[in-house]
Amino acid sequence: MNMQEIKKLLKEAQDKMLQADHLAFTTYPQVQEPKMLGLVVEDVNVIFLNCMNALLLYERMYKRIEPVKGDFNSELGVLRNHCFRKYGYPSQVANMIAEVRALVEKKRTCPLEFRRKDSYLLCSEDYKIDSLNFKVVRNYVNEAKRFLNKTMDVLK
Repeated sequence: MNMQEIKKLLKEAQDKMLQADHLAFTTYPQVQEPKMLGLVVEDVNVIFLNCMNALLLYERMYKRIEPVKGDFNSELGVLRNHCFRKYGYPSQVANMIAEVRALVEKKRTCPLEFRRKDSYLLCSEDYKIDSLNFKVVRNYVNEAKRFLNKTMDVLK
């Protein structure tokens, strides 16, 4: 656990941010292919996960938190209870991180994906449908950008 690992995670998050931003705000408006929205959500998930891991490494490096089990929910719980309050992150960011993670997991496991009008629909085996549209994805990208910038400010 050192600062190089943290910087590497943040650099990867920045690269994914550039990619997600370009796909969402430059490529998608020209192509209008809703399947691209799924790619953007995957990039946003990587941004959130890398920032989360960088924060956890930083806090562990200075021995402010105990080692966390490797599962996503425990890590998010530690961040929600310790880091987000301490550093003044908006309260809705933890919910959005969990929501994006759930969407990516569903995208990986769902047997059926299709487009309908301007939406990208994910259908589970029990026919529960989740919808991605540009407005929702734009919100995810903007929140990921704020989260990344705030994390970079905290970890200076």
